[in-house]
Formats: sequence, structure tokens, C-alpha cells
Amino acid sequence: MSDIIPQIPRVLVCPLNWGLGHASRCIPVIRKLQHAGFEVLVAADCRALTLLQTECADLVHIRLPGFSPRYSTGSGLIWKILSWMPSLVWHTAIEHRTISRLVEEHKISVVISDNRFGLFTPKAKSIFITHQIMIKAPRILSFTEPILYRINLFFIKKYDYCWIPDLPGSDNLSGDLSHRYPLPQNAHFIGLLSRFSKNNSSSPFMNGPLLAVLSGPEPQRTILEELILEQLGTLNQAATIVSGTPENKMPAKSTNQITMLAHMKPKELAEAITWAGIVVCRSGYSSLMDMAVLGKKAVLVVPTPGQTEQEYLAARVQAKGWFNAQNQQNFDLRGAIADANKCKGIALQTGESLLDEQISMLSKLLATTRAKC
Repeated sequence: MSDIIPQIPRVLVCPLNWGLGHASRCIPVIRKLQHAGFEVLVAADCRALTLLQTECADLVHIRLPGFSPRYSTGSGLIWKILSWMPSLVWHTAIEHRTISRLVEEHKISVVISDNRFGLFTPKAKSIFITHQIMIKAPRILSFTEPILYRINLFFIKKYDYCWIPDLPGSDNLSGDLSHRYPLPQNAHFIGLLSRFSKNNSSSPFMNGPLLAVLSGPEPQRTILEELILEQLGTLNQAATIVSGTPENKMPAKSTNQITMLAHMKPKELAEAITWAGIVVCRSGYSSLMDMAVLGKKAVLVVPTPGQTEQEYLAARVQAKGWFNAQNQQNFDLRGAIADANKCKGIALQTGESLLDEQISMLSKLLATTRAKC
């Protein structure tokens, strides 16, 4: 721990910048930390930083560059992902050196890393947030999953705690990702995380326009947006498209029945999701948590091509009858609209108290540490 421990413990929250999901699910963690009396700072990069600057404007924001991959336009991403490894290892080493400096400079008591492997340090308590204890490999490389699991554990065990945004037991959201292999001893489930709550939404009706909530790395985000716009041109369907580009300061654009927005505030987006006749989104884990918390049923998920985690989650929610799923290569908006009301939605408890318990334990631990100094 740092030699000087502030009376109000400072927490540095550092989400990964692979899409907006990691940053958005950190927002409820930040809010609960503030409610528990912590001073919160944010370190992020690119769209993740822009989102948190917008949604948590009262915090200190630090630019912490990380590895930001650009996906290929095709679906065979495994070789592209393997080619990223040297750069990912390099950025992890840089992050590990940088975090020690930031902890000293800002007198940080706790570092919370959402899937950034290099942010552990002996100078502060460190927490790793992930829903992937195991990493899904493509089917032809499924024999590598036990190896990837052990590599993942190697980094997770560097942290004092591992927080898993899911529920313990058989009624869970992540499936194999956090429930197939043994958990590390430092792991704790913290329930489903979402910046939304049902209190945000004011209408129980689901008779509004189509809503597309886009996210994820380029160029796949843009490819899906263009597919949706192209097919909307053949339909008499009102639609709102939220591009997931909070850095874009351009005003909303409306043409015919289509409204284009770069970003929406959480309350507005929660209401738009509730009103929508059907929601189209990626099958990213944070998006699924958002839909579960809001109780949305008419949802079409479209996994990012080649992103094995999203492909697994899309197949899982489809098999359980929670949501409809389509591959981007065979995207059919007309069929999705026709099948919109055949889904039953994700009927899981949020487990909100699990995160409260972990934050309470953290607060007591730091209070004990301060008392000893």
C-alpha cells in the first residue's frame, strides 16, 4: 500500500476499451462506490473514456492508453486475434508499469480493472472484473480452452480479488464462461451489472419503433449499422439507431422514419428500450445484462463475426428461448420483426446485494488498514 493513505479511500476504475460494454458496466460499480463513501477516479481511453466523461462528469478522468484492436471485415478472426498477441503482451507490460506511477501520484487505495490484465500492483488493493474465467475458442481450436483457462488464471491470481458480474448457481447468465471450470480462490460473484434500472423506464408498453443499439470495435460496428439502414429502406418501419459513438458530437439526424443518434443518456436509452417494438443489439455480455435488468423480451442479438464469446452467448440465449439470434452474414431484419414477440426474455434476479456485500467488505478492510497505519 502507498505510504500516505487518504482518509477518504480513493478508487481508480479502469475499463477495457473494446467496445462500450466494459465502461458501461463500470458505471453501477462507480455509483455504489460513491454511495459507500469512496472517492472515485477513472482511467480509460478512446470511447470508453468519452462515455465515462459523459456519464460521470463529476469524476477525475485520466487517459490510460490500452490495446485497441481493429477487427477484420470477415468472419475468420481467429488468425487476426492470434496476430494481436505480441501487441497485447506489450501493452499489458506498459500498463503494469504505468499503474504503479498512477497509484503513487493520486494516492490510490484500490485499483479496479475491468479486463485490463496489467493493472495489478503491490502498492494498492487490486480487483479484476471479468465474466470470462474461461475463454471460448473457435470450434476447431476448442482443445486449447484448458490452456487459455490456465493463462487467464495466471493473470487473475495477480489480483487481490476477482469480481464476476453474474450469479452463482445454475440460474446464471454467463454459462460456461464463468461456470464450467473451477473458480480462482479470490473470485466473488457480484450480480448482474447495468447502468439501467427498471425505475429508469416509465412505460410498460412495447409497441414503439425498432431500436438498434450498436457497439463494439470497428469496422464491424459500421458494417452492422449499414446492414440495418439498407434493410430498413425496404420496410415501412420507424426506427431509432443509437450508433454507440459518444465521441461524435453531431446532432441527431432524422430522415423519413429513421432517427440517427450518436449516444443517449441512460434514462433516455432505458425508456427507448422499454418503448421499442424490437431491440437489435450485439450479444455482448453487458448488452445482455442491460436487457435482463430492464426485463426486455423482444430482442434480436447479432454477435460480432468471429468473436467467440458473443457467438457462444448468442447461441445460448437462443437455445434458452430468451432472445432471437442471427448471424450478421445472414441478417434478416424483416424476419426478426416477425419473430419479435416469440421470446420470453431473461428471467433472472439481478443479485444487486452481492456487489453491496463486496464493497462493504472492501470498506471494512481499508478502514482496518488505515487504523494500523
